[in-house]
Amino acid sequence: MKLTVFLLAAIIIVLLTPLAIMLAKKFGIVDHPDQALKKHRQPTPYLGGAAIVMTLYLTLGLIIILYNLTINAEQTGMLLGLFVIFSIGLFDDFHAVKPLMKLSFQGLATAIVMLYGLGLQLTEHPLLNIMIMLIWVIGITNALNLVDIMDGLASGIGGIAAFFLAVLLFLAGQIVFGAAMLALAGACLGFLAFNFYPAKIFLGDAGSLAIGFMLACAAVKWIEIREEHHLLVPVLLLAIPIFETVYISILRLKAGKSPLQGSDDHFAKRMVKAGFTIKQTVLYSYGVGMILCLVAFWLSMNSQHGVYIAPCAVTVFSLIGFSLSKVDIYS
Repeated sequence: MKLTVFLLAAIIIVLLTPLAIMLAKKFGIVDHPDQALKKHRQPTPYLGGAAIVMTLYLTLGLIIILYNLTINAEQTGMLLGLFVIFSIGLFDDFHAVKPLMKLSFQGLATAIVMLYGLGLQLTEHPLLNIMIMLIWVIGITNALNLVDIMDGLASGIGGIAAFFLAVLLFLAGQIVFGAAMLALAGACLGFLAFNFYPAKIFLGDAGSLAIGFMLACAAVKWIEIREEHHLLVPVLLLAIPIFETVYISILRLKAGKSPLQGSDDHFAKRMVKAGFTIKQTVLYSYGVGMILCLVAFWLSMNSQHGVYIAPCAVTVFSLIGFSLSKVDIYS
């Protein structure tokens, strides 16, 4: 079944993406380069998110039919929330949406997930648990969006994290959640055939937000079913987008700017300024993401070593962040 899910998603995305490219060009749904943040060479189709989300729904639907599976309330809530996230992301791709409105819809999607039964129970205080859930889901959803600043970066990082989350969920007996993550992994990695540098199509906010939302919800499910709350495992799985969010927030606040204001201070763009090519930057990021996921998988089996892994990870990322902060991105 597992191989079927992955291959089915990869095949569907490879079939749907050329259609998305054709439709985007026909109806002018393209991302135009500018002199500020968008520095790609030519107008690029912007419907990658639609291909990713459609692939997810189609793959899960076919797998449910083929293997006679049933989806429960939690899984239904996740898929309904995904539709809300995709909708606001797609609208933002066509029309600039104010940050507060995007956050409101992301909060709505998270509320739907919680109403259908999926949530974090880390404390004895229900309101605090709700706040933590909102911060986690909305934070990871936007973190993947922040990483989507270079061809193939968000789709590759998201695909790697989804694959390892799928393994963890299958090992925990969560077949449908595992299948959802494996479908996401197949969709993301198959999408790289069109999204890797030089990209023929972009994810857009609809795609990056959808990937982040699905990863966040699946991570919540994995935490929920463990006897002990291995919070460090999902944090390591998603360490690159988390690092990106914290990193640029610190840099922008230090520069007297709003963390929500777009700029060229992303870690990947600093790596390019430091002398790496775009392909090297993306591939090195994949490598780091793979190592972190392997460490997370090992830690899921040896949780007692988390006390050593956490400070090591913080130290390494702090050193990387400090080194990159010295790069002059405006030269």
